[in-house]
Amino acid sequence: MSYSRNIAFKVATGDIVNNLDADNYTSHPDIETSECWAAYLNRIANQQNEKIIFAKGKRAMHGRIGFYKKDFIDLLGGYDEELLGYGHDDHDLVKRAWALGFSMFWWGGQYINRIRASRQEKNSNLERKWKVTENENKLKSAQNLQKGNFKANEGKPWGQAKLIKNFAEVIEIT
Repeated sequence: MSYSRNIAFKVATGDIVNNLDADNYTSHPDIETSECWAAYLNRIANQQNEKIIFAKGKRAMHGRIGFYKKDFIDLLGGYDEELLGYGHDDHDLVKRAWALGFSMFWWGGQYINRIRASRQEKNSNLERKWKVTENENKLKSAQNLQKGNFKANEGKPWGQAKLIKNFAEVIEIT
């Protein structure tokens, strides 16, 4: 998951990168204001300095987390690609950001909805159970934080890929 998110964030063209897990979706614009989630996020981002975490909440992020792209890449080193499988990747990123002096902007989750699914459904297509990989990732994350490793993937190539856009254009991500 960390690897695919790093690729998506690196190839993104905007100033803000935001993750929405596969079981999240954005809702229609607000009836009264006509504001949609992207416009809302842009509006609040324009009121903030850099080194901001945009998240649904402190604990219950549910795959709804964003950063200024430059900070995500240059300061945080992306998602930690040593974290494998499902679980704890967003929390690791937030803990590292806090350690580097980031502030969190909680936006409460309006405009974003989540598809409800049981743990059994979520685990049905995973090679290893979610809780197993989440616990392994929590341990790796805690060890890195204890060592003061707040920038992930330091000294390693990360988020590298060769993509084919629209079956024709080759994009090399380095």
